[in-house]
Amino acid sequence: MYWPDELPQGTHDGRKAIQGRQHYHGMNELIASNYMATINALSVASQAQVKQWDEKNDEEIQDTLYWRQAFDITTYELSTVELFCSCNTPGNPDKMLIECTTEACKKWMHEQCIVDDALTALYKRSGTDKLHVAPVHPKKGENGDEGKRPLSPSETGAETNGDGARPWEGLFEALLKPPDMDPPIIEFRDLQDGVVDGEKTWTEPVKCLLCGNHFN
Repeated sequence: MYWPDELPQGTHDGRKAIQGRQHYHGMNELIASNYMATINALSVASQAQVKQWDEKNDEEIQDTLYWRQAFDITTYELSTVELFCSCNTPGNPDKMLIECTTEACKKWMHEQCIVDDALTALYKRSGTDKLHVAPVHPKKGENGDEGKRPLSPSETGAETNGDGARPWEGLFEALLKPPDMDPPIIEFRDLQDGVVDGEKTWTEPVKCLLCGNHFN
């Protein structure tokens, strides 16, 4: 058994060449191998209990060493693991996977992918010059006077982010609240300074990244 950090250069994970620990490797995860070596018996401190994980039950590997992948020293091939989510990558047992509530889907997604997708959608509809604002309805007797519109960052002189992989950073943040809620919801926070009015915190339903339905 080896730590993922010890995977050598030139290791093949499917069609991808990798080296060392990958983002889906858990803190207590080990890699099985057919590599054999002779070591000094005095260097062995004690026997280690390592479980094989079939990726169906996270609870069976809590607070214990486990393995799910094997490294073939003759071919430098790393065995495959189950892929999840719209990003088609493995799950990290130290991080949460969320299951779609639609019976026809029931696919699992990474919590971070759900949050990032929600922030991307928010940024696309709000950009850097709009706030999330609840609809403003004229009060009776105001003759339809327009409600007060919150100032945008461009009007207040606030800085805006440029293009990038995560353009919402510094503008908005979101998290699943609470992660074990049924169904879960996403709580958003507007981080923009110097802007009056508008909703600074609000919640929205979670949308499946694969079937497009909202959790219910």
